[in-house]
Amino acid sequence: MTAQTHDDLGRRAGRHPIADSRPPQVVNGEQLAALAYYHAHRDEIQRQMSDDEEFVENLRRTDPRASRKPTDTDALGNPLSP
Repeated sequence: MTAQTHDDLGRRAGRHPIADSRPPQVVNGEQLAALAYYHAHRDEIQRQMSDDEEFVENLRRTDPRASRKPTDTDALGNPLSP
């Protein structure tokens, strides 16, 4: 079976999008715990995400530096190779 086939099977089985995109080091129990936490705190998480988006939009409107695209540099300011 290919990775695409596994992905298709997971989606047909109703798997959660977070489960489909988990990094390899996350094991199934951790994944379930994360999903349980999200569902138990969904309103709070959504509110925080909305507040964060509003903060970014306000920052972009008031600070011209915030509207620039990020540069392709590392933490020390060195250009990254393509």
